[in-house]
Amino acid sequence: MRIGITIIFNGLCHLQHNDYAERLLEMLDYWIIVEGAAGNSGSTSWCKEMPKKYHNNGSSIDGTVEFLREFGAANIDKVSVVLATGIWKSKDEMINRSLKSLYYMGTPVYLWQIDIDEQWTKEQMDEAEYDLICSYDDTGMFLCDCYVGKYLLAKGEWGEGKQLPYRRLWRWKGQSFISHEPPILKGGNGKEILLSQRFKHYPYYFLQDINFKEDYYGYEGLYKRWKDLQKETKFPQPINRLIPGKWGESNTEIIHMWGLNEVQT
Repeated sequence: MRIGITIIFNGLCHLQHNDYAERLLEMLDYWIIVEGAAGNSGSTSWCKEMPKKYHNNGSSIDGTVEFLREFGAANIDKVSVVLATGIWKSKDEMINRSLKSLYYMGTPVYLWQIDIDEQWTKEQMDEAEYDLICSYDDTGMFLCDCYVGKYLLAKGEWGEGKQLPYRRLWRWKGQSFISHEPPILKGGNGKEILLSQRFKHYPYYFLQDINFKEDYYGYEGLYKRWKDLQKETKFPQPINRLIPGKWGESNTEIIHMWGLNEVQT
């Protein structure tokens, strides 16, 4: 059984991007979505306090709530939607709330953490689960194609996940999470393996996400740097054109997808 868990806040643009909500629904046996704003505690205690302008008593204000209500009602047999009733304590609390909708019956379960700005194909999921079985490992880790603009990709340690691969797949046996960033199950992740499938990641693709990350993550000047980068004509560019600090010093470049405009992004 393939189960997806997603936390979401002001993510309507990602739900509608490439019709991903509808496509993902066809890839999963069951999908649990937990909506709302997260406080700055737990594994994301480094974030700023949630700015009031982005939420209404913890709920999304961009149309996400309305979309999820309709989507969940139309797919009640495959989708469980949990809406905010205030600001969640942390993303750790949100991800564990998703598991409360599940009861482990001892049958094989492939648990996928699907962040709302990440996109997979059914073929990738099928192959990843098969590879995890064949390797006798417990947790699948992945690299990604990280978009920092419509045709801009971050290549290297930051973004692709070469230094910290993305844990996204588990052979799940009923455990809760002790951390969301990075994802770690209670008792540990067991044997981990870096699998070959690469998902598409859109963390710096939509303008509304840029504004939010500047305020919530404390990336001062991110909006201006991102806007300037979209106008750049010379590539590659160092990642510190976008992200300063520790990651700005990483072995990462921003490249332009010259000649690939016809590819769905």
